[in-house]
Amino acid sequence: MATSMSVNRGSRKSLLTARERVLVHLLPMQKYVQDANLPRSVTQDGIAEAVDVGRNNVAKILQELEYQGTVEVSTKHVKGLPSVRKVYFLTHGGFEEAKELKEDLDAVRIKVIDLKGEEHDDEVGRLVSYLPGTYSFLELAMSVERGVFDSRSFHESKVKEERRFVDFTDKKPTVHTFFGRERELRELNELIENETTRAVVIFGIPGMGKTTLIAKFAQDVRDRTNVFWLKIHEWLNVKGLLKPVAEFLSQSGKKNLEWYLGQTETPSIGEVLQILITDMDGMPALIILDDVQKGEPSVKELISALMGVLDEIPSLRIVCAMRDLPQFYSRSLVVNNTVKEMQLDGLDKDSSVKMLRARSMPEDQVQQLIKITEGHPLFLELIDNVDGALGKNIRMFIDQEVVSKLEVAEKRIMNVAAVFRYPVIIDAFFITEEEMRKELHGKDMELEKIDFTISYETVDSLLAKSILHESIGRTIGMHDLLREFTYSRLTPHQKTLYHRAASKFYVQDSSLSSQVEALYHCIMGKEMGKAVEIAAGRGSEIVMRGYSSQFAPLLEKLLAEQNIKERDELLLLHAGIMELRGEYDKAIEEYRNVVDSLRTGGHDRLLAETHRHIGAIEIKRTRFDNSLDSLTEALRLAIISGDPLTLSEIHYDLGGLYERRGIYDEATEHLRSAEAFATDVGNKAALGKALYGQARVMAGLSDFPKAVELKKRALSVLERAGDINMMAKVCIGLANDLRYLGETNDALRYLEKAVDLANSVGDVSTLAYALSNMAAEYLERKDLEKAEGLIHQSTQLFSKLDDQMMLANMHMFKGFLLKLRGETEWSKEEFQLCLKMTREHDVPSRLSHWLFEIAKAYVEMGDDETALELFNESNDLATMIGNQRLIEQIRDEIGGSHLV
Repeated sequence: MATSMSVNRGSRKSLLTARERVLVHLLPMQKYVQDANLPRSVTQDGIAEAVDVGRNNVAKILQELEYQGTVEVSTKHVKGLPSVRKVYFLTHGGFEEAKELKEDLDAVRIKVIDLKGEEHDDEVGRLVSYLPGTYSFLELAMSVERGVFDSRSFHESKVKEERRFVDFTDKKPTVHTFFGRERELRELNELIENETTRAVVIFGIPGMGKTTLIAKFAQDVRDRTNVFWLKIHEWLNVKGLLKPVAEFLSQSGKKNLEWYLGQTETPSIGEVLQILITDMDGMPALIILDDVQKGEPSVKELISALMGVLDEIPSLRIVCAMRDLPQFYSRSLVVNNTVKEMQLDGLDKDSSVKMLRARSMPEDQVQQLIKITEGHPLFLELIDNVDGALGKNIRMFIDQEVVSKLEVAEKRIMNVAAVFRYPVIIDAFFITEEEMRKELHGKDMELEKIDFTISYETVDSLLAKSILHESIGRTIGMHDLLREFTYSRLTPHQKTLYHRAASKFYVQDSSLSSQVEALYHCIMGKEMGKAVEIAAGRGSEIVMRGYSSQFAPLLEKLLAEQNIKERDELLLLHAGIMELRGEYDKAIEEYRNVVDSLRTGGHDRLLAETHRHIGAIEIKRTRFDNSLDSLTEALRLAIISGDPLTLSEIHYDLGGLYERRGIYDEATEHLRSAEAFATDVGNKAALGKALYGQARVMAGLSDFPKAVELKKRALSVLERAGDINMMAKVCIGLANDLRYLGETNDALRYLEKAVDLANSVGDVSTLAYALSNMAAEYLERKDLEKAEGLIHQSTQLFSKLDDQMMLANMHMFKGFLLKLRGETEWSKEEFQLCLKMTREHDVPSRLSHWLFEIAKAYVEMGDDETALELFNESNDLATMIGNQRLIEQIRDEIGGSHLV
């Protein structure tokens, strides 16, 4: 069946019909069928959005599927929505049909063009392995056209669709007229060719023309180098800065930073610098950063670190603009002329004259106006006459001589522009006014009969007066000084109304970046119900797609509200973010708060899932008794709910717990149950995890060939499922087993792949394991410098994660490192610290292996007495857990070393 399907579908424009899209979309939704609160993705609107089919057509498809007995319709509460809605789930027959369809689609062979432009003949089920980031099977399948999937166009469309900050210079203000600053422009232009100076920092008081100067410079040099522009905002963190840089590099053909970031929450500055050094080698680039003073300390730290390695990126130049002389980089960079500082003062007299004459100011007032303004460019742009400016500073002048003389429509536009955090398309002004009128006069007002206050002519008038500025694509913004002034003059009630109206502009755009901005405006507009609808309805997707750094503070503001709906759902989202970041104490505390809140009926599956998360974290922290309690409770609740996918996940975690304790029979029993439930529900991600768990048992019993066989099978299944997180874990496990089999080159390749995958999903724990295993590989190769660096990186991450077992492992690696350097006494101290920490936990399988490896090191260091003690202890533990292969290895080592 799969073969004929492949042939038939290969000639189609689209791989899936609209009906098939609906079935594939609803397949993974089945886990929610018993829940009291359902995701928006099972409503008509959610289904239509996911399958990219009009709502009316989706309604017809669902009606037909209901008539055929393929879907069932019920009315339930949907997360974030105030009233119940119709929701759609597959019937048993529909589920089997969708499952069979998905399995057949997985096997369809197509032509795949990878990100390098190379062609491959591969299966649809493996498309996720060609891309950074995480995408659903449906998204990928919908992008197959006439039997071809182009990774480049898919990836670029997703980047463009979800981008938070824009690429190149399309959001910088457009400079139509420019006066003076010849010296400053000359020095900036010289920066491009200068071999000594690599960065220029421009500083000056607000309104002095810093943004105009660097915008003019950007316009002038775009035909000479690649130019990147970013205006830094208060809410921008390191990841927020790096994402548009990654997009910039990606569109220049450099994909590594984008691969590294993926959805990671905590990018390492050291690793980022190394990527930039590699990717920007020979790539002429100018990075322009405006309003750097607004950046949080970590952003300034990154900029400073980048300036510190400019000598290693000869083709890169940086320009920063800010209000005050910066203190975040080393003065030595200024002394050796790597960084040049440029203070911006008022315009010179000649330039001021030209500017005033261009505005047709009366000649008899020009000299006085120059004296009053002292060449302040914004002052010169706004001033109309001498009398209105005498004795006033710029802020007084704006209040008394600019704003007070504006028409009602112009003031309204200033108010609207002040509420938006960054430039918006001109339609935003009209949408905002329309929503304001609805807010004030009712939703059913006849808007078509209203003469709107805001018009294109009014916007053009403010642009002509330099109160607003325009960027490429007709996006409109306001000078910061004017924005801050205008926003400060709004009453609390006005701010609320304007933010509510602004939220409507963003809500209509389904892209995740717009949804985050809509959430911000809903919170500022005190529309907590709508804010909750966005956070609860789209939160999981927002986090999964890498917006958690922007989302988390907004989520925290919501959770600070009293009596908020969907608190449990929001707490779960926040706990998930904390878990992803490795902040396990906070995550467990929040998961337990959810458990306390959900004890009333109707939440068995959600409770089971929450207990499972707690249990999984406790495994990572080697708190096995706590983990067993949580997972046992999770299993009890999952049995009541009857959801096979939840049961599979819990059995997998229980199997992992018993495997770590060396109780292999019980581990195998749970892992086979996990496999059975995963097979029953047709979930390849769960099946891949179950197979991986069984492979870990084989590795624990030292049956490495069988472990490799199972892990490769698990990896293949997980590639079809698109579970990048688990793929990374399996790659680490494969590398370990291959090293035991002497296949070290393959092992290193799998570890490098694991690092890429872990970074792409922001899994700090998996990244730490991958780096630690790379350290072990470089120890084997006696590349001590690389090994030491990786041990240091891993130790930092495991300390953050409070993973005591892996910290013990790092002490063992330090022992091997010192042994190779001939520092035997220090080496023994590290080995003993490793064993002391490990003995404090109930992990006989791991302890037996580590005793064996350390004993061999003691033999090489000539300490036969201690070596024999360690071999004997390892043998006792191996006997207890039934690891016959390890017993044989111990016997061979003792015999070969002639130990008595």
